[in-house]
This record gives sequence, C-alpha cells and structure tokens, in this order.
Amino acid sequence: MSWILFALGAALASGLMIVIEKKALMKEHAMEFSAVFAIFSFIVSLVFLPKVNFNLPFQSYIFIYIASLFITAILFFEAKGIRHLEVSVAAPLLNLGPALTAIFAFIVLGETISYINVGGILLIVIGAYILESNKLSIHILEPLKKIISHKHTLYIIAAMVLLSVLVIINKSILTTIDVYTFIFLYSGFTAINFTLLIHKYHDGIKGIIHGVKNAGRFIIVMSVLLLMARLLYFNALTIAKASLVFPIVKMNAFFSTIIGGALFHEHHYRIRIIASLVMVLGVILVAI
Repeated sequence: MSWILFALGAALASGLMIVIEKKALMKEHAMEFSAVFAIFSFIVSLVFLPKVNFNLPFQSYIFIYIASLFITAILFFEAKGIRHLEVSVAAPLLNLGPALTAIFAFIVLGETISYINVGGILLIVIGAYILESNKLSIHILEPLKKIISHKHTLYIIAAMVLLSVLVIINKSILTTIDVYTFIFLYSGFTAINFTLLIHKYHDGIKGIIHGVKNAGRFIIVMSVLLLMARLLYFNALTIAKASLVFPIVKMNAFFSTIIGGALFHEHHYRIRIIASLVMVLGVILVAI
C-alpha cells in the first residue's frame, strides 16, 4: 500500500503549497506569480536532469506538451481564485475535482458509478453548499447563486474541470514514460507556456522581475514543495489507479483549510472546517 503513503505525502505538500500561495498572492498579480512559479519549478526540476530520457518518440513530446497546456490553465485559474478568495473557501472547492472526474469518466468513458460513489459526489456538493452559505441550514438556491455570480469561484471550478481531464492524460502518459522524465519535460513546457503568456498579455520580463522581487522567497519554497508533491503523486499514479490516487491527493484541501484558516484568521472558520470534512468524506467515498 505504498501508493497511499505517496498520495498522502503529496496531499500534505500541496496543502502547504496552497497556504504559501495565498500569502504570496496578497502582494502579487496572478499572471506574474504564475510565470515566476513555473520558471522556478522548472529550475528546481533540473535536479532530475541526469535521470531524464530525451530519446522519446515525437508523439510522446506532443502528449506531454498537451498536458502542460492543461496545467498552465489550471495553475493560472487556481492563482486567480486563491488570490481573491479566503483559503478556507478556495481550498475545499478544489475537492470538486474527484466528483467531476467520476462524472467525466461515466459520461465519456462509460465507467460505472456505484451508489457509494454517488453518495460521495452528493457529500462533495453538500460540502460546497455549506462552504458558500457559511451555515449548516442551507437555502437551496442561495449558495448556487453565490457560486455562479462570483467569478473567482468559477475560476476554481474551471480549474477542477480541466484537472479532471488532466488526471486521465497524466495516467496515460506515465504508462510509457518514467516519472523523472515526465516531471522535467512537463515543468519545462509549462515554464515556456507562462513565459510566452506573460510577454503576450502582460509586461514581459518586467513582470517576471517584479514577481521575483515581491514573492520570490515564497515561490522558491512552493517550487520545492511542488517538486515533492509531483514526485510522490506521479509515483502513486504508476502504482495504483488514478481514480484511487487522485481523491487521496485532494485531501490537501483539509490541510490547507485548517492551516490557512487559522493563520489568516478567516471568517466562519469552524463552519468551513465542517464543510471541508464533509467534502473529504465525499472524496473518500468517490474513491471506493
């Protein structure tokens, strides 16, 4: 059962990363932050260079680049959401990913969903509703209206939709490519994507320099945590099914809600912990 330890380790590392990201984004623009984070993450991944196999079929490079496009959009959307939402709101919403993955697999791949899985999805939805209403007694339409009307909440949901697809892409890639090669190329392509985006839609090298000055110390720590999380997560994916690994990793929301909510003295903290626990229980049921 080593994959469970890998997945839990990835959950803890990525949970800490969300808290640090919130701290960094208090003073930094989402695009500048994301670009610097992607570049630093690639630099950190250079430790794997001696283990990288560049002798891959051209098709493999295409698939890895497609995966990098997904993670580029996901990282940017998450940064936009986390920057403007409290951690104890944004982090539990990231638990929507496993539910969306299960639904996506059912509709597109024809995979079966058990009654327990359906119960897990319902718990995730209920947890999201509690999270948005900030109370245990829920008016059915009130949280839904808040989710739809709040664009930064929609950024998180959009990231989770993309992530539910990316999980399947990554699992497929890792059946033919080793973890070290994948992390290195994945990080490199993502850094290229963000460098192009910040030059096209922002202030280019000035924005990168500004991001390093404002949030560089936080991003360095995050880059190391990301490398650890990816190494643990991708190793878990090579051992167990994505449908089992992904929900365990998404328990990162529980860690970040507890740590971030206390650290930043966020509103409705206890209710949000309850919502997070409900969603984590739902995630576990989705994985069964």
